[in-house]
Amino acid sequence: QRTALGRSIVRHPHVFLFDEPLSNLDASLRVEMRAELSQLHRRLNATIIYVTHDQVEAMTMGQRIAVMDEGHLQQCAEPLQVYRKPENLFVARFIGSPSINLFEGTLEATGESCTFRGRDFRLNVPCPDARAAGAVTLGVRPEDLQLSDSQATFTATARVVEPIGSEVYVHLETESASRVILRAAADTTVHVDQSVGIEIAPEKVHLFHGETGERIGP
Repeated sequence: QRTALGRSIVRHPHVFLFDEPLSNLDASLRVEMRAELSQLHRRLNATIIYVTHDQVEAMTMGQRIAVMDEGHLQQCAEPLQVYRKPENLFVARFIGSPSINLFEGTLEATGESCTFRGRDFRLNVPCPDARAAGAVTLGVRPEDLQLSDSQATFTATARVVEPIGSEVYVHLETESASRVILRAAADTTVHVDQSVGIEIAPEKVHLFHGETGERIGP
């Protein structure tokens, strides 16, 4: 990889095209090469078009990310913008690991307030547009779910608990048998088959149109 890169650098191109250059490397070497490529980009001050299926590479190395699906551009923006405000369901599912949690339901608008009604819970949410009332999909990132007994939005049962050192992934099953994943701090204690309360902060949710999958609101 380094040899091929060196051969291209000596020709002083204005644009580099990398097509999944790190896909055949092991995990530790990929981390090392990501750092080297980022440093090289700053040193050469050249444009780099980098094709990858690895979202970690895209998020850590890219100044702008273009998300493609079957040849169609879904969103092009800065990495955190893509993560925090995905333009549609495809982008929301594609960016983020573990993947975003999705709940189907109905958005009811009354004046300036909106209420999401799903199979497992109802939640008052910021009203993006009264015209958006109807079938919607509500998305919430795993890190935006909180364990809570006093202010729980819904209850669920822990089916799998994955401690990975720096954090814990808790795989949950709701009363309607929907699967949800929560990302918690490393010192969180949850046991398999334990019933827990889950709180969703309304300002953290993403709303998508039930038919088109397009983002609703800002």
